Amino acid sequence: MSFRDDDSAPISPMQTSEGEFYNSTGDETALNGPSFQRVVMRALTSTSDLLGRRLKSLTIEGLYDGHQALYDETSFRALLASLTHLHISTTTHPTSHEVGLFWSTDVQRSFLSTPSSTLTSLTLASDQQVGVNPHLDFGSLSYPNLTTLSLESIQFNQEVGIEQFILRHGHTLTSLRLNNCTIAQKEDEAETAAGPHYPLRTWSQIWTSFSAELVVLENLTVVYISGWGHAPMRYSWRQDGYFWNCRSWNVEQDDAGLEQFEALVAGRRETGMVID
Repeated sequence: MSFRDDDSAPISPMQTSEGEFYNSTGDETALNGPSFQRVVMRALTSTSDLLGRRLKSLTIEGLYDGHQALYDETSFRALLASLTHLHISTTTHPTSHEVGLFWSTDVQRSFLSTPSSTLTSLTLASDQQVGVNPHLDFGSLSYPNLTTLSLESIQFNQEVGIEQFILRHGHTLTSLRLNNCTIAQKEDEAETAAGPHYPLRTWSQIWTSFSAELVVLENLTVVYISGWGHAPMRYSWRQDGYFWNCRSWNVEQDDAGLEQFEALVAGRRETGMVID
C-alpha cells in the first residue's frame, strides 16, 4: 500500500506486493492476515483530517474482498475525494465474508463513486470475475478528466454498463488496458435467437464501437487468459451460481475487429494524429 501527497513525496509509505498480507493457513489474526489489513486501513482512515486534501495517489495491492463498515464512513471517503490516481487490486481470502456486499457497496459507493472530477487514472483488478455477480454498476460513474483506465476480470454486460462507461470517456481516454475481461451472460440471457449461450453482444461489436468513439486513445492492451480446455476465456455464462467459459462463436470476427482497432490506435500513436 502506498500513497502520496501533492508533491509526489511518500507519506508514511507501507509498501506491499500483491498478496503480501495473504496467509495460506487462513489464520486472520496473523500479521499477514485480514485482521491486520483491517488495522492498517483503520489507521489510514484516522489520518483523513491530515491527508484528505493532500492525498493524490492511492495504490492498494491485494485488498481482501470482504465487506468492512469503515469503507462507508465519511472519514474514509474524505481520503478519496481529491485523488488523481486510484489503483485497487483485490484478492479472495478463505475467511472473506459478504463478498457481494464488498463489491456492490464498498467498491461501488466508496472507492469508485467518491473520486470524480479530479481522477485521471483508474485501475481496478480482481482475482475473480466480477460485474454480473458479484455485482458492479458503472452506469452512473463519470470522471471528466480520466485519461488512463486498466480493468482486470471485470465482466462486460448491459447491466454492468462497463462498455458505456468507457465510451463516455472517449474524448479523454488515452490509455486502455483490458486483462481477462469477459462478456458475461446470466441464466435468463443464455437462450438467444442465434443459439444457446450465444452472446447478446460480441467483442467484434465492442471493438467497432471503441474504434469509432475512443478518438484520442493512443495505448491499447488486451489480454485474454485461458479458461476451461485452455481456450481463451472471452465469453462466459452463468449456471447454478458459476460462470463457465463459452465457445468463442465469433472468434474470427472478434480477432479481426481487435486487429483493426489495434492498428488504428498504433497509427494514431505513430503519427500523433487524433480525431476531435
